[in-house]
Amino acid sequence: MGYRVFDAAGAAELSIPVIDCHHHVGNIEPDEWMQPEWRQQDQADRQDFMAANDIDRCVIMPMPLMTLTHDNQRYATAHDVLARYRDERPDLVAAACATVNPAEPQSAEAELVRCFDELDFRGVSYHHRYLGLTVNDERMSVVLETARAFDRAVLVHILAESSDMESPWRLFALARRYPDVRFLALDGFSSPQQAAQLVEVAGDFPNVWFDTGVATAVAHGFAHFVERWGPDRLVLGTDHYSGPRNFYTAFPVREMHAIGFAPDVLARIAYRNAGELLGLDFDGST
Repeated sequence: MGYRVFDAAGAAELSIPVIDCHHHVGNIEPDEWMQPEWRQQDQADRQDFMAANDIDRCVIMPMPLMTLTHDNQRYATAHDVLARYRDERPDLVAAACATVNPAEPQSAEAELVRCFDELDFRGVSYHHRYLGLTVNDERMSVVLETARAFDRAVLVHILAESSDMESPWRLFALARRYPDVRFLALDGFSSPQQAAQLVEVAGDFPNVWFDTGVATAVAHGFAHFVERWGPDRLVLGTDHYSGPRNFYTAFPVREMHAIGFAPDVLARIAYRNAGELLGLDFDGST
């Protein structure tokens, strides 16, 4: 799978693996998603989607409403399920990320330490609007300090339709406050206006990477972003969920190839940036 491209001289065909950094796993019925049969079916469905879109491996994180109560003990159960999901299919899953509720700071810190230290999760992910918090809520400090201590990435949704709760400026405020933490902004290119904003200001925040999930089909700004800031902080992501599909064609994956980037640029976006962000060694093999 992955991209098939020719080298700069047009003489040799190259294979560039595609790592999709934005997959959600789970549903709102714990009696279902905790069962091996559910995982096997979900893995099969995910594999079908990935194969149809030339995606080699993915990075998984909990579905935003996976626990409903947002109790950290419930998140701990979800994390155990995600760890099994990852370990059962290393050919499919490159890494897993946690979610904890920072409104319960002591249990949030304890669960994050367990995820990073025992389960080897490579980051912590947030869709703040589902928690009823803003991105730069003061209670996020325990999460960011724990991520910094373990050198883990912090994935934050900045979906355009989430209005002010997940506004980019709030993420940028955190990035300034924690310059030694790596952030991945998810869904940043989800409207033409917001995409244009990111193209303008991304250079001011060198510790923020940007994924391509929920990218608008027009005026997404990918080529302008790379032209202005280089390819080193653009990461492929599709925002694929468990359950009924929201889409069948992975637009960002197709569009990135269609833009016609040079092979070395495409390779950075397709997998190398993800490896550096998550502290994983992707050597280019699939």
